[in-house]
Amino acid sequence: MFFSRNRAPLIRSGKPGEQFLRFVLLITLFVGVAWLFWITTGKSMEDIKSRSDIWDQTDTLDWDTKKKLRAYVNILHDELGLSLKVHIRTEPFEVPELDRKTIFVALYPEGRKVTIIFPSYINFEEWLHDYLTTDHFAFYIEEGSWFEKDVWAAELDQALLLILEELDCPIPELETPSQ
Repeated sequence: MFFSRNRAPLIRSGKPGEQFLRFVLLITLFVGVAWLFWITTGKSMEDIKSRSDIWDQTDTLDWDTKKKLRAYVNILHDELGLSLKVHIRTEPFEVPELDRKTIFVALYPEGRKVTIIFPSYINFEEWLHDYLTTDHFAFYIEEGSWFEKDVWAAELDQALLLILEELDCPIPELETPSQ
């Protein structure tokens, strides 16, 4: 009862051309589903990888800002083979062990601290590192508006854009939500 002996299809075809057409359509269906699965899995893996590169312990970055940061991570990886790690922390931190292809950017808003580490083989001008770690965020730290999320998120975005420009990377074009 559970396994019936008659395993013929419910709809039977009388002509060989119809059988062939059904076979081709069935194969096309399987190939289409496999292709969609492949694309979905690839996008999911990219999303998981970029999520691990952006760590917002404060939970204050909105979706659009995270999307922009993920675009920066992807463009650096695709164009130069560099990885970008962005940490926004609620507690003092030590710099993690980094490989020689990682740009590390860390913000500690409560402690008013910014840490940026470039790979040793990237020869930026000395002023750029000093500017990004001190002067770029200094006005907002001294003024007291550092705790406003929109302020340091925008400054982080500007700092990363400056890094991309210095590395001659194309700036990603992101869709803006329609108003």
